[in-house]
Amino acid sequence: GVDAVELRVDLLDYPGKGGDEADIHVEEVEDTLLRQLTQLRRATTLPIIYTVRTAGQGGQFPDGHTRLYEQLCEFGFRAGCDYVDIELPASNLTPSVMAMRLARRVGHTRIIASYHDVAGRLWTAASPTEGFSVFREIIAKLAQYGSIVKLISMATDIADNFALHTWSKHDEIVRLLNGRPLITMNMGDTGRLSRVLNRTLTPVTHPALPVRAAPGQLSVREIHTLRHQLGMLPRREFYLLGSPIQSSPSPLLHNTGFDALGLPHHYALREMASVRGNEEAIRAMLASDHFGGASVTIPLKVDIIALLDEISPSARAIGAVNTIIRRADGSSYGDNTDWLGILHSVKRQPCKLAPSSGAALIIGAGGTARAAIYAAHRLGIARIYLYNRTRANAEQLVQQFNTLPITIVDSLDDVAKAAADARLTLQLIISTVPGTITNMTLPSTLFAASGAQTGGVAVELAYRPRETALMAAAAQHAGWCCVPGVDVLIGQGLWQFRYWTGCKPPQ
Repeated sequence: GVDAVELRVDLLDYPGKGGDEADIHVEEVEDTLLRQLTQLRRATTLPIIYTVRTAGQGGQFPDGHTRLYEQLCEFGFRAGCDYVDIELPASNLTPSVMAMRLARRVGHTRIIASYHDVAGRLWTAASPTEGFSVFREIIAKLAQYGSIVKLISMATDIADNFALHTWSKHDEIVRLLNGRPLITMNMGDTGRLSRVLNRTLTPVTHPALPVRAAPGQLSVREIHTLRHQLGMLPRREFYLLGSPIQSSPSPLLHNTGFDALGLPHHYALREMASVRGNEEAIRAMLASDHFGGASVTIPLKVDIIALLDEISPSARAIGAVNTIIRRADGSSYGDNTDWLGILHSVKRQPCKLAPSSGAALIIGAGGTARAAIYAAHRLGIARIYLYNRTRANAEQLVQQFNTLPITIVDSLDDVAKAAADARLTLQLIISTVPGTITNMTLPSTLFAASGAQTGGVAVELAYRPRETALMAAAAQHAGWCCVPGVDVLIGQGLWQFRYWTGCKPPQ
């Protein structure tokens, strides 16, 4: 449920910590930091926020170690961190020379220009007008060098949270920010409400942690629960549309995710075998104030497009929708995450493709085959071979993708020779037919055609049974990786969850 992880350099036990600045060897500290960043990169793909928080602004890094502070901040840039926090000096509220210099050569790193008002100057000012004047001055200075602006104070009263929220939306502040994201919060237990109101990179804790990193810090679940109770996060209803769907694991997947993040939503089944005859019910569902979105499965993926306000470019290219998103204005937006589930499942495999010299075999010509073809295309596969028992259905599918290099084969025995004649290696096989089809024979030449150097990936889109004919055949050949249908199902569902909620799904 989080969007980034923060590395607090000042909290690490680095060589020389606690001693005089002159006795600290920056190379040794950087070696320690590099090991920490390497471990962090191995553990997560989330963006990294690199922070050296000084004692004067609520951290543990000595205020007097200005040279080392600059060196360590510069290391954050050289290490390729996504965000580096650069403090506004509390002494004169003027951006340092180092901050301005780094701002001119940040590369792909974004600077979070931060100031921690630990004394609560905003709230101890003689009047609210004077407090806002201090707030405006700090924001203006932070905006000089930061691509994200962060101002943290210390609440003395719950009303301070409402004032901070109101000031953040003031026309003068919006003009000063000029499109930059703003992080504003109050520290302490009294400031908890400000963490609920803040919408950008709110620091959170987790129930598994022994202590909260800061007083008043909340978990993702607690923040969402409070937002719902305050009327900021209304309950939404999500559905799975199609037939048959009674054995679908999608309700368990999405409801578990909602509960883990404290989201008040609910996901349920709405079985219907056709769009025709259900148009009024579908339109009423889409127009409901409680509707949040829907998953769409067979046999509705194509026909439901006519009832939606707009569809994504990928859904238009595929010609099928498996995801309906309710937008802020209440309109319905159709998308397709099936191809994303396939693509990312393939990319995660240790068997790496060489797509420019590779071929793919798609088995089946139904609605899901459309997403499989699109995924193979987005992977950069040079040629796609399409096999379906009814050739007319395959021809209709090829007509839709008439700009892609697709060849229909009448027999699976023909695939290996066709790929070899084109000087390609078969590296990807995607089966889109039901797992209950047991009379399909997969010749060993399909897997031998890949060659030992590249191997291949076999993707099964049926999630029952767990081991299908394709999975069993691929497992017998060295160099081939198998992707079971349940992995693709979960993968596309995780993308749906992100699109519906704006949250990274728990995994």
